[in-house]
Amino acid sequence: MVTNLSDEVKAVYVCSEKSEDVNNPYVSPLFGDFTFVLPLTDEALTRELWEMATECPVVFPDGIGVVPWMVPGGREIAVETSKLLEKYDVAIWAHHGMFAAGEDFDLTFGLMHTVEKSAEILVKTLSMTGTKRQTITPDNFRNLAKDFNVNLPEKFLFEKDC
Repeated sequence: MVTNLSDEVKAVYVCSEKSEDVNNPYVSPLFGDFTFVLPLTDEALTRELWEMATECPVVFPDGIGVVPWMVPGGREIAVETSKLLEKYDVAIWAHHGMFAAGEDFDLTFGLMHTVEKSAEILVKTLSMTGTKRQTITPDNFRNLAKDFNVNLPEKFLFEKDC
């Protein structure tokens, strides 16, 4: 995570795929999908993504931040993303895409891949049903954190209906 904006960032990877026309990039649609149906809060998005794959709280234990919809490419979205990167390694841009930062390309790519995989599972789950029958509970997350020696912020471990 970039803890101080004056720190040197060794690698930054922005998730975008390219169409066959290499001059026409597009952002992975998974984030555009679930940001239309979930509350746009750090707590809601982190918790939903953590629930989709057990490795998520281990790979991004600080959670993820969410930037509400803004015009892409401008100063405002850059400033808001920078603020989130003081707390998180990942920022989701509502209805647009994702930004991740890490110590090197491999770690950052692995982080991005894990978040993307979790988002894909979430989108598929939401496509099948609007209600989950079961999920990983706050106590399950606490046990996972203890066994993997990570600290999970309590703000993400709230009780909720599936």
